[in-house]
Amino acid sequence: MTEPSSPDTSESTGTDGAWQRWRVAPKSGFEVRDPHGDVGLIQIDRKRFQVEREFRFADDAVIAMLTDRLVTKGKTAQEAHDAVEDARTFTPTTENPTDLASIPRYLRWFESAYGAHTLAAIIHDDLIVKVPNGGPLEDDTLSDRFFREMLKSAEVPWLKRWIMWSAVALRSRWAV
Repeated sequence: MTEPSSPDTSESTGTDGAWQRWRVAPKSGFEVRDPHGDVGLIQIDRKRFQVEREFRFADDAVIAMLTDRLVTKGKTAQEAHDAVEDARTFTPTTENPTDLASIPRYLRWFESAYGAHTLAAIIHDDLIVKVPNGGPLEDDTLSDRFFREMLKSAEVPWLKRWIMWSAVALRSRWAV
């Protein structure tokens, strides 16, 4: 796993402040735009939460893999870079509340709706939109692969990571 990049204040996407490693899992590959590394979640109803602070995934090897895949699919290097930047960064708005990870109740013995996988699940939910292949990467299969790579960086155990990936990949294949 590549260590997350160092804090950076030059890439502001609407929120001021330096990027800090996620306090809950500092080696996870996630950075938060908060001096303490806090994402901040506010429960807005029985099942949904509002994220308070912008966060992003920052594993350089995974970012390079995504960019290369998009260039191979015909995007220019700049288009690929911009798509990956959009895909790896979660900017909270009132239009994108989250249920954290959508784990069916009967499988909660196996995995909780929150944990080391939380930020990966929130980013993935933002990448998969109603129109198949309509998210920032314009490829739901690649978005699912990105989810699996984020889980790996977050040190989700191999079996759990592949089961979670299989569940989202099945949904994507079904929708297409």
